[in-house]
Amino acid sequence: MSVAGLIETLQRAGLSPTGREVAEALWLARHLHVAPTTPSPAPSRPADAPPTDLAEPSPALSPSAESVPIAVPSPAAGAEPVPAFPVRSPAPPGLPDPRGLQRALRPLRRRVPSPRRRVLDEAATARFIAGSGVWAPILAPAAERRFEAVLAVDTSPSMAVWRQLEADLARLLSRSGAFRDVRLCRLDGSAETLTVRTGRSGVLRPAQLIDGARRRIFLLLTDAVGARWHDGSAAREIAGWARTGPMAVLQPLPEQLWSRTGLPGRAARVTVTGTGVANEAWSVRYRRAAPEAGVAVPVLGLTAGAWRSWIRVVAGRADGVPLAIATLAPAQPSVPAWEDEPSGEPVEGFRASASPAAYQLAVCLSAVPLTLDTMRLVQHAVVGAPPSALAEVLLGGLLIRTGDESFEFIEDARERLLDELRRSEATRIVRVMSSYLAEHAGTAGPSFPALLPDVSGYLQVPAETFAWLPTSVVQRLGLRPRQSILEPEDGSSPGDRATSPHSPHQAQAPASPSFPRPGQTPAEAESPAFLQNLSLEALIEQAGAAHRALLRDLTVFELPVPEPVAALLAERVGGSATRLWGLGLLDVSPDAYDPQQPALAVNALAAGRIDPLNAAEIADLARLVAEPLYASWGGAEKISRDPGLDLQLTRLALHADTPRIVADCATGAMEALWSGPAVDAFRLGQEAIALLDRHQVPLSLLLLRRVAGAAQTSGDGDAAGQLYGRASRQAQTDDPDQIDPLDRAHVSAEHATYLIGRGDLPQAERLLRQAHDLFTSAGSDDEAAACQGIIADIFVLRGDYDEALRIRREVELPVYQRLGDTRSAALTWGSIADILHQRGEYDEALRIHNEQTLPVYQRLGDTRSAALTWGNIADILHQRGEYDEALRIHNEQTLPVYQRLGDTRSAALTWGRIADILHQRGEYDEALRIRRGMQLPVYERLGDTRSAAITWDNIADILYRRGEYDEALQIRQEKVLPVNERHNDLDGIANTTLGIAQIQLQQQDFSSALPNLLKAFEILERLQRPDGIAVVGVTLGELLAAIGEPDSARKVWEKSLAAATKIGFTDLIERISALLRNIDSEPRPVDG
Repeated sequence: MSVAGLIETLQRAGLSPTGREVAEALWLARHLHVAPTTPSPAPSRPADAPPTDLAEPSPALSPSAESVPIAVPSPAAGAEPVPAFPVRSPAPPGLPDPRGLQRALRPLRRRVPSPRRRVLDEAATARFIAGSGVWAPILAPAAERRFEAVLAVDTSPSMAVWRQLEADLARLLSRSGAFRDVRLCRLDGSAETLTVRTGRSGVLRPAQLIDGARRRIFLLLTDAVGARWHDGSAAREIAGWARTGPMAVLQPLPEQLWSRTGLPGRAARVTVTGTGVANEAWSVRYRRAAPEAGVAVPVLGLTAGAWRSWIRVVAGRADGVPLAIATLAPAQPSVPAWEDEPSGEPVEGFRASASPAAYQLAVCLSAVPLTLDTMRLVQHAVVGAPPSALAEVLLGGLLIRTGDESFEFIEDARERLLDELRRSEATRIVRVMSSYLAEHAGTAGPSFPALLPDVSGYLQVPAETFAWLPTSVVQRLGLRPRQSILEPEDGSSPGDRATSPHSPHQAQAPASPSFPRPGQTPAEAESPAFLQNLSLEALIEQAGAAHRALLRDLTVFELPVPEPVAALLAERVGGSATRLWGLGLLDVSPDAYDPQQPALAVNALAAGRIDPLNAAEIADLARLVAEPLYASWGGAEKISRDPGLDLQLTRLALHADTPRIVADCATGAMEALWSGPAVDAFRLGQEAIALLDRHQVPLSLLLLRRVAGAAQTSGDGDAAGQLYGRASRQAQTDDPDQIDPLDRAHVSAEHATYLIGRGDLPQAERLLRQAHDLFTSAGSDDEAAACQGIIADIFVLRGDYDEALRIRREVELPVYQRLGDTRSAALTWGSIADILHQRGEYDEALRIHNEQTLPVYQRLGDTRSAALTWGNIADILHQRGEYDEALRIHNEQTLPVYQRLGDTRSAALTWGRIADILHQRGEYDEALRIRRGMQLPVYERLGDTRSAAITWDNIADILYRRGEYDEALQIRQEKVLPVNERHNDLDGIANTTLGIAQIQLQQQDFSSALPNLLKAFEILERLQRPDGIAVVGVTLGELLAAIGEPDSARKVWEKSLAAATKIGFTDLIERISALLRNIDSEPRPVDG
């Protein structure tokens, strides 16, 4: 508070001090000593509030009672390791008022019609059927929360203190019912540019989190004390969040420290005129300062009052709402205020500037080990101060960091603070902490890793006591201590012994290591220093032979498995899963099939330190557990088993040679692998088919179809053809009464799609017409219409655009319109626009995309299809030479959608379209960077050899344009052509062979170019591709004429002219006609 503010407060209280009186009061305040006191008793308090009835120690903690110490590991030099058990000690909550904050969020719980999800409108459906006689459902938008939230957490070193607050905030937002979805991400400023790390999409740029629908709220948890906040670089990179939706900064520091951060809030009043208005559109009036350039962002303390004011703005009920406003604008580089501390005696300086609660906390902390967990315990249970008081201590210049979560006072500071703490007060601190632990031990809530020193403990670590627990409480935690290693030897009370500044067990620089926690991820478990000092190998060794054998056997599972299944392995070797969990070597989580039951899994860090099982051992274990695990996860009567569980069961059943489980689960396992490399799915499918064939178990058509699709995507075209052929034969020969006609139809349709890629258009058309009849007879009119659409695609490949358009407009489209299937109708309109695009009718194609397809997808909330349509619009603009607008659409309308959906394949395709435009503009270096850095790695990771080959061909084209003929030729001959040949992709073979010939012509290697041109021309004739025949025929004819074969040249040009005429290539028609006239006018050799 400023001096002016103090005078104003005194005047409001009815006092009118003189200037001298104010100065004397300030001098006295600086020198008065405030002794630390425990909170006074209260008649009642909420469960999560700090204990207040601690005026007298609990009888259980009296010196005469039997009690044992609770400790943390100590890195003190020369400290002797002692045997101990690992325990979970109760920790205080990170949020000071979770219920108040949850109540503040209530106005955001209102539901709105969903733009994406539809549900059955029963009343409207009944009215429609009664009025029209047509049995068709009427769908209405589902109700959903208006907003989703992104909680972005700053990962600067100073934010380590708020780790529990981060978890509590994420839990509060998720359980509040105010948001449709809550995403947790972390801002990483360790690199040159700010990045965002999420669990879903890996590493992203901040702009990639922006929601195009503007229904996302951004909450940034940061203390803003890092250099990036002071120089404006962080604000510059996240300002886009506040320009597209509501955004707020959650500031854990006390308000009096905000002026020293990089985002100081200034008093202002905010007015908005709508719900969910982006910060950029707010009307902000500052009380004493002129507005700054940039985007206004509210800075909120963790109080219900501050949140209620901000939520009034978000909910659209804001007319002059008071808020603290910071500005996201680039600032001049400055030294953070934390580094500009006044010189002088540190303790006195801290006492002069800190709040009374913060100074009282610092005094109390001088008597305990300075780990972050124990400091938070003192702050909450002893002093009863908010977390902001601990932040004042951490940032007040009295502490230095000695580890990830450990601190020590600067020189002489601990002694100065201890001088102000009476021995009885130090004893009371320990007793209050001990009472808090005893009251909350064994209850649900946050906890931290601690040690129970005991002669029977299986860990050997230096330990430092911070509290004492009654033996009864320790037994309630499942431990039965024999004799404490750290019991007093001099007759002093437990409290005296634990708090004596001269205790040999008190470290000078305590650390805060951590044992592996159940459910902890590798990234969390690797960071604490304890796992480096006390290796997992030592933990595994101390577990004992039987438990080590059990731990190794449990690595046969890739997923957490139900406890009864793990018990089978424990019984086999005589180990105990409970013991392994206590060591942190097993993680416990809800079972994926039945969340009411616990499931066990080997800790990821421990698994990496165990000798892997060999094939024979895996087979033995699989035979023991496959059937019990199958039964635990629903068996043949499964209700809704996740594909990931099917994958685990299938792999075990393959090792156990159990055909019943493979037959039931392999199809789901293929689905689980579909999002990864296709070759993995194909290999698993091959193994499943081989096992079922060996046991003469009939294969399902669905399994054959999925394995064939995986084979095709992975590049094994021959295997895909064999599988599709087998599925087709099985569909024809099986008993018609035992096979669903729709299954037969799906087999024919998918086999036909495969044959189109192989160039066998007649056979593909025959199968599609067969599938159409089957779908029609089964009453699946929409799938029958889809078959007609694929037949239309065949006519497009043949160059018969008129027939393709007729099928789309007169056969397919009316079916969807009759069925009321607006989405499929929009897809058909998009296909019509694509045909018009290929015919060069750009204006009509654009009109259809803008008027017929895009509005439908936007109305349905189908962001993926809308993005595809925007991509098609950009392609048309690209063809018309409007490169800048096409690039803008790809960068702003399509790419962000795919990145947000995690659709890496579509994102890679979009990057390819961007590279096409850059290539066209002559920006070869950037196009090459995108091909090699953004596209190729995606396809290689997915095992999509066909798309990878296409990308390599594009790279070769760029190198060809740059004159690097040798490398371009090598890529096409070694990386592209073999893939196309393995797929038997005739179209790809023709294009690649033509590309090779073009390079050879440029190198004047005419003898090599001629056979390649002939090969490409023959394939295009076989595929009935008029566009390719027209283009390739011109070059081939010119080469034939040049080497003295005019008759062959004339025949080629005549075919080329017919093809160009068929598709209306006017310029090409004129050029070929001129070539024919010239060759006919040349004198011919006379015989004899």
